[in-house]
Amino acid sequence: MEPTRGEDGVQAYVNHLLKRVVTPAGATEDLTSHSFRRGGAQHANGEEKLAAQWIFDRGVWDMAKVNKAFAYLFNPPQEDRKIARVLSGWGVNEKTAVEDVDTLDHGTQE
Repeated sequence: MEPTRGEDGVQAYVNHLLKRVVTPAGATEDLTSHSFRRGGAQHANGEEKLAAQWIFDRGVWDMAKVNKAFAYLFNPPQEDRKIARVLSGWGVNEKTAVEDVDTLDHGTQE
């Protein structure tokens, strides 16, 4: 399992696991852990003593694409959920089904 550019060990491992379960789960084939970066950036942005530039540098964002970084930090989660629903084949306001994650846990399968 070779990580792609910008992936650390944890992200590569999570992406490897996602590739194994995405088809059996009926999820979108191109599902990745990319959104983990966003959560970290938003969490860091909540700390008033951190400069946005530090967050961008740590996230390895190209400053020529600073608008993307600001969108990652400041767009409300409701917008993301609506986009995720459409990309997953659901309607914008359709209520999504919550899956039982125990089916993905190898320990509970034994």
